[in-house]
Amino acid sequence: MGSSMQPGFVAGRTADYREILFSDVGARTIPAMTIDSTKAYDGKNTGFEEELRLGCIMGMITASKKWRPCPRTLSNGAGAPGTALIVDDARFFKINDVITVGDDTTKTVTGINYATNTLTIASTTWADNEAVFVEDGSATARGVLSEGVKMRDSDNVVRDKSAVILVAGFFLSGQILGDLTNILAATHKLGFCQFDSDHGMT
Repeated sequence: MGSSMQPGFVAGRTADYREILFSDVGARTIPAMTIDSTKAYDGKNTGFEEELRLGCIMGMITASKKWRPCPRTLSNGAGAPGTALIVDDARFFKINDVITVGDDTTKTVTGINYATNTLTIASTTWADNEAVFVEDGSATARGVLSEGVKMRDSDNVVRDKSAVILVAGFFLSGQILGDLTNILAATHKLGFCQFDSDHGMT
């Protein structure tokens, strides 16, 4: 199963076909899941941050039941105290996200540098390799986006979109977008998802 986006020329770039499944056997999807336009963002998709690429690890916001890319990672280095929280992967975090750092420190993200994976928060203290995740429930991974989704329409308005989410399958771990290693080490609902890296294939 591949991308619904076909190769072509869009606003000065070519869109390459990407394959995220090692095999289609056993792949299972849930259709028409609503992606929250206010939370859907890929800070590493430079110039096209409001386009979600297939392979994004997805979580669900508890209150609204809408989906967003899974905002979970680890701190990269200690802060004693500090406001510049460097993490392993900042791509799915957004300004104004309420995050937990470690066990109980809750802070609002006021700035993000995606190139350096740095979240700006109010001054606090954290250790290296602390869990960093958004508090809305979406930090529990539940599936993988199976198609490319443009959140901004041709009239320049960002709107909620429906998408198909893969909840089972045999994935190419190198094609998955998000902090896969740390997400799999934390609470997740990817029990029917297998990765080639788990079987010594990468």
